[in-house]
Amino acid sequence: MVLLHGWMCNRGFWREQVGPLSASHRVLALDFRGHGGSEVTDPGYTLDRLAEDVHEAMRALDATPAVVVGHSMGGMVAQRLAAVHPGKLTALVLVTTTAAADRSLISRRIRDDTPAEGFRAALLRHFPGWFLPTSDHELAEWVRSEMLRTPEHVALSLVDDYADVDLRPGLPHIQVPTLVIGATGDASTPPLMSEEIARLVPGATLAVIDGAGHFVQLERPREVNQALLEFFHSDGEVVTVDRSQYLR
Repeated sequence: MVLLHGWMCNRGFWREQVGPLSASHRVLALDFRGHGGSEVTDPGYTLDRLAEDVHEAMRALDATPAVVVGHSMGGMVAQRLAAVHPGKLTALVLVTTTAAADRSLISRRIRDDTPAEGFRAALLRHFPGWFLPTSDHELAEWVRSEMLRTPEHVALSLVDDYADVDLRPGLPHIQVPTLVIGATGDASTPPLMSEEIARLVPGATLAVIDGAGHFVQLERPREVNQALLEFFHSDGEVVTVDRSQYLR
């Protein structure tokens, strides 16, 4: 199982999933280039390049085929990977992400407001939109501090690449079992985006989790892990999830 983090994040954003998933899968949580412990390069900050980086890492680590799980931007990378290297996936999980970027994306709002405000100021102003008023303050502080470790040019180059991306034409061609996880309080990639992906991917299962914003895997780890583990047998085979258990 390969875990792909979101924009300006790192593999630590899967800290609540690695342990539970490792009981039944070999789990690889990767840092994209320019994020976390990976090298900061000048070029290469596109969805296509990140998808190829993931493919190369999977091949080098003898981790193909694999279940690929992507959160936010990592979900867009996962969709590109499924389109370009379909034989390398056994299943796909897309967590609070989109197939068609628009102005609702907080990362895009930050990019758009950076020329007038400066990058850090724009990020700090829009940052609360990723959470609910009831979200854990310490968790939000941790997320903010981790995101601020990512260099500005890395962050802005990626948004420039995916700001107007439309991956929807490729979704009907995905042939692997797919689970889509949304969150009712996500203002950046709201549940309608998850519903659209689930509608376009043949046979996809949709789980929408209450009481969380964009970082649902950190805010509601029990529910996310339950959805993941019930989607898969301990031997990695896909099973049917009772949709009514998760839909709210």
